[in-house]
Amino acid sequence: MTQSDWRLFRRILRRVVLAALIALSGQTGGLLVARQVSGLTYTYPVERLKEGHSFGNQYCYVTLDGKSDIPSDRSTARFGLRESFDQKYYLLGWDVQVAESLGGRLTPQTTTFTPAYQQTELRSGNLLVQKTFFLPFENNYRRSAHFLFNSSEPADVTLEVRSRWLLPAGTTVTSSDFRGRQYLVVRYAHRPRAVIWSSGDLTRFASRKVVAEEEKFGDMGPAGGSRLVRVENVELSAEYAWSAGSQEQSFGLSFAYTLEESENASTALLNGLFDIFSPEAGTAQAHIKRLRRMLSESQTALNHYLETARLWTPEPLLNRASQWAKVNQLRLQQEVARGASFTNNPPSDIVVGRDTVWYVMGSSYYAQAWSRKLLDLWFRYGLEPSGKFVEYFAASREPIFKDDYGLNIADNTPLMLMAVHQYYSLTGDQGFLREVYPRLLDSANYILSQREVGSKNRFGLVWCTSEDTFVRGLPVWRNAVPGYNLCGAPTELNAECVQSLLLVAELAGALGDDANRSRLESAAESLKAAINQHLRSSTATNPYYYLHINTSGEPVDDLTGDLLFPVLCDIAEASTAAKILAELFGEHFWAETEDGAGGIRTVSARQGGRWGYQAQAKAPGTDPNWNYGLLGGVWPNLAMWAGRAAAKQGLPDLSLKALRGTYLLSERENPEAYNVVPGEISGYCNGDDLVQKEMPMSPFLPGIFIWSSLESFLGMTPRASGLVLNPELPTNWGWVGVSNLPYRGHRITLLADRQNRRIYSTMLLKSGWEVVTVPVSLQERFRFEAEGEAFWLVIPAAKGLDVVVASTETTQGKLIEKVSGRVLGNISIPAGSLVRKELNVP
Repeated sequence: MTQSDWRLFRRILRRVVLAALIALSGQTGGLLVARQVSGLTYTYPVERLKEGHSFGNQYCYVTLDGKSDIPSDRSTARFGLRESFDQKYYLLGWDVQVAESLGGRLTPQTTTFTPAYQQTELRSGNLLVQKTFFLPFENNYRRSAHFLFNSSEPADVTLEVRSRWLLPAGTTVTSSDFRGRQYLVVRYAHRPRAVIWSSGDLTRFASRKVVAEEEKFGDMGPAGGSRLVRVENVELSAEYAWSAGSQEQSFGLSFAYTLEESENASTALLNGLFDIFSPEAGTAQAHIKRLRRMLSESQTALNHYLETARLWTPEPLLNRASQWAKVNQLRLQQEVARGASFTNNPPSDIVVGRDTVWYVMGSSYYAQAWSRKLLDLWFRYGLEPSGKFVEYFAASREPIFKDDYGLNIADNTPLMLMAVHQYYSLTGDQGFLREVYPRLLDSANYILSQREVGSKNRFGLVWCTSEDTFVRGLPVWRNAVPGYNLCGAPTELNAECVQSLLLVAELAGALGDDANRSRLESAAESLKAAINQHLRSSTATNPYYYLHINTSGEPVDDLTGDLLFPVLCDIAEASTAAKILAELFGEHFWAETEDGAGGIRTVSARQGGRWGYQAQAKAPGTDPNWNYGLLGGVWPNLAMWAGRAAAKQGLPDLSLKALRGTYLLSERENPEAYNVVPGEISGYCNGDDLVQKEMPMSPFLPGIFIWSSLESFLGMTPRASGLVLNPELPTNWGWVGVSNLPYRGHRITLLADRQNRRIYSTMLLKSGWEVVTVPVSLQERFRFEAEGEAFWLVIPAAKGLDVVVASTETTQGKLIEKVSGRVLGNISIPAGSLVRKELNVP
């Protein structure tokens, strides 16, 4: 048999096997439609997906549907492609189909989600085509979006790629020519330009006006409401010929735009899609080569972050969740008119204080440069002369719009002080601390001054004076309940103020300001005493802490998830803290489905008659949207906060329950039924059936997951004076580790060994466990090659050196000396185990 005959035979065999599998799947009810999870990759049948992933880079933000197109349907959570800097849409929608020129359209079958791209597999008979969408990340091509198609084998006929774009009103489209290849030039009403380039031949294009209703926001953005306006958008359609022959089984379709208005803009954009000066410029090969390079660069950039501060535990789901939380955060790093930004409502420019804080609490572990940029933005635009941080500002508006909701004090101020402490404690950024320190003192003093306001405040508590309702009467995290006031002295707010005063005192000590350190420590203890004197509850409804003392001076004993804050902020004594955690993880707060997905309700089921929870119980799946899940729904942040609080109390099994349950809310067998997307940490759910009701990726939640997962099990506590580690391992865990953790100019890798209560670390740490320091230079002598992923360290031993290896999966590996290439040991690692092996080296 010749080589060509052998290739033909293999091709026929593949088709026969595929046809058999297709037939079998139809007979068995879905052999090929099961969910698949491999590493960080998810694959789902298209029919089980309601939406796809949201992708973002420094300038662009898009949300895909389950077929890897950019939807234009305004009823979805997000649509189109929006530029962060000028806050304008450059695409309102984009969908691409593939068809056989002599037959029907290829049908979407499965969609795969990865950190760098989303890919849908299309099929027609035996022909398979992979349709890959990606946004370039951290390279020179960020104002662009791309589809890359790959055929599994040469097609028997020429394929047609049919694309449809929805463009903003006033856009014009013309064709142009480069070296005999026709492409499309897009001119927007506000003058910037875009180009659409394909690796195939453009055979037809047409544009027409379509009437649509668009949402127009007021000056306050989404917080200020909106109205629908009638517009005439532009629909552009085009067809391309793709000859998927033996020479080229790939096809590329690119959209690239610029904010520049010059006549040379189109040429510059083409140069981003291929080198216009190269001999092969304009060819299909040149374009495909550039797309593959863009995607490879994006994967490399993402991997840099994924390998930084990487959490290793015996629980595969938890490790996967921690990595995806980073990806969620990285896609939200946006550059707006006033600098680096993050929004809780992408793709808008609204920057909210408390949500920024929880972003920074996570990002400071692995993306410290971006944390610094976000904090700089807030100190520049979000801090009032008094020392109070505002609620939010619109970072691309001119003039800038900011609002404090008329509240004299809210949680944004103490939380921002916590974020500064977290960033400094991990980075040791003295320049930043010295720059902001006077303003930190202003904020701390402002917090203390709010103990003296309020005509009914005879308690010495931090007091919010607002008599209003909804956002202007809620100075806490549950700040969007219509007709609801939670002012006076909320326990949550006061607990956070104690914590923030102590942390600023720490920072004062780091700068040698002992007078302010002592003063703020004393003030924090005074406020803590006032909380435990006046906000402790002993009613039959609530034997823990009052929700608040209202503006009339009356205590309110409603039982809500806010109970966790006295535990999280170290206000409650140990016995009370344990009882609060038992309540939060008990039947009246904890909601769970059979697969283990779960979380903490914002209000106890025992409060049902008052808060409308009973209505949900009687009618499954109905969590009234008017209260945003804040009166009985499940917000995932509550469980993640409670998980960290539980670890502080030596209850890591509850921490594991909280974090597993949280991520399983998104990692469902049938995402469409639960309105979630695998890999994205979603917003609030119904309090009964746990169907997601907000947005599939809720921007402030990933940072909380990173923070809680790292700090809960490793017992990691960043302090101004150093890093403290007191691990808390769940019952069945023998180890936990972190690799490549950036800390004050160093990179730490460490492993906690439960059996010996010993920590192996490449840097000296403070801990109640024995700490064995292992030199970085020692790790650099070796490499470990394994079939699966594994954590390893070479450590000093009595007779020389040992290697310790851990993995979540059963795998084989070998330790190799880099210089000589010698294999020093072959090691078998059972799933979830920690293995130690003696090495025969000095």
